[in-house]
Amino acid sequence: MDNIERFIDKFQSPESIEMFSEDCSYWFAVILHRRFIRSGAKIMFSTDNFRFGTLINGKVYGIDGEITDNCQWVSWVEFADLETKDRITKQKILF
Repeated sequence: MDNIERFIDKFQSPESIEMFSEDCSYWFAVILHRRFIRSGAKIMFSTDNFRFGTLINGKVYGIDGEITDNCQWVSWVEFADLETKDRITKQKILF
């Protein structure tokens, strides 16, 4: 198990998994981003299910570990659909 997975394991409880899986996935992505910034971490956004993850060393992670293949990922910074980005920001980040 690498240090990314060990770090994620520290957050494993039924409550945190439920909280960080959906509406608060952005905030867990921020936690991972801050922790692994030296590895070039980037916050990613799934256009499939409007979930956030963090790209670290070529793989996307969330509260449930590696989730690279679960979704179509795009960098949140580069996400170009401004109307959707504004709506997602209000619903999942600023709620």
